[in-house]
Amino acid sequence: MNAEPESKSTSVTRDESHEVPFVDFGNAFKRRWTYTDDGEIGGFVHKILPLMYEVFCKETFDTLVELWQKQISDDGQITNHAKLLKSARRIFTNLNTDKVVIIFRASDCKSTNQVLGKTLLRRAIAFAVHQQAVLNVMTDIGIMPGKEMSEHRLLPNYWYNFDIIFNALYPDGTDKPAVKLTNRVLDRFESETYKKALENYLERNRSKEKKPKFSVTGILGKDFEGAEWSDVYLRVELAGVTGTEYCLKIKRKGQKAYKTYELNELGFATKKGRKLEMFSTLKMLAECAGFFDPVTKLKRPPDDEFPKKRARLKKRIQYLREHFVKIFQIVHGDPIRYYKRDRAWWVQFSECGVSVRDVKTSHPSDKMLDPRGKLTPTSSSDAMDDAYKLSDPEKTILHRADNDDSNKDELSFRDNDELE
Repeated sequence: MNAEPESKSTSVTRDESHEVPFVDFGNAFKRRWTYTDDGEIGGFVHKILPLMYEVFCKETFDTLVELWQKQISDDGQITNHAKLLKSARRIFTNLNTDKVVIIFRASDCKSTNQVLGKTLLRRAIAFAVHQQAVLNVMTDIGIMPGKEMSEHRLLPNYWYNFDIIFNALYPDGTDKPAVKLTNRVLDRFESETYKKALENYLERNRSKEKKPKFSVTGILGKDFEGAEWSDVYLRVELAGVTGTEYCLKIKRKGQKAYKTYELNELGFATKKGRKLEMFSTLKMLAECAGFFDPVTKLKRPPDDEFPKKRARLKKRIQYLREHFVKIFQIVHGDPIRYYKRDRAWWVQFSECGVSVRDVKTSHPSDKMLDPRGKLTPTSSSDAMDDAYKLSDPEKTILHRADNDDSNKDELSFRDNDELE
């Protein structure tokens, strides 16, 4: 739980301001998260995740508060309240960002490996407990957390307020270590979340409340008419009550509200709902705040296989680049720039990140709720062809992907500037 070291500056600078409260992916992937390999067979590695979870399991909550108080105050060296507040918000943001990444990882394996998914969710809950400890430190040293921080939902993927989960962890008081949340307890959280969401959905249907809908893809180009790539704000959002589906939140600079789009309506999934490899590329970039440096992520000298892996990644990014041009209809500039000096890719949007939906808020994905207790698949339209004016080869690609998963050679790579 030591303070994270200062990272070496890169020759590429970017605006790290963000609109999502307490989320800073740019800082997270500079300092704490690394990649074991490329996006195909590798995965994320957190420098101190095992330590954070071990401390959570072994120590009492009261001890966690003491440890974070030392960290926030730099062992008592910081006494100025303004500096203490800044330190506490930074740590709270770091914990929250890492928690979001873990929840995203957990969602990826929910349908294929629920044991691993629950293991990751326990880590996410541990980070939420660390966040609660930071909040307690602030009050202990006389700093009242602001409204944004005090009302921040620590586990938005569950219907329960955090105090319910906290009490389940510490049934005998905060002077005892947390009890392990069994699979049965986690299943109950999931089932209760779905049950409450369904009740809320049916209640809204009976009321006159305006129900959110997925946005119409045909107006995406109109929204960005005359825009530059820096006018784009995009989030990959973990949606759906079961936490296994994704949608895209997009807005233009100056707009107050994001519009919500289904993946298949923007060409990131087939009409049957199967996610294309292109979406995996987008999600990988979004999880890195739009700045992906394979060499830095590896944290080791490239091996003999690195050129092949990197060539494949270049091909994937080129396809995503051309797809961005197609859906936003922004013809000037490059949506994903390549920096030869850093050997890194940088999405030129003002925001390219991820978010976790608060299941208590109404959402277009709620239309998938079935009163019989099942999830129904989202309906897809034929608007893809009309919106994007797909060429015959592109239609062939999507048709092939609808029937199998062999979409690995979607487009040939042809950017000669992105050389080894």
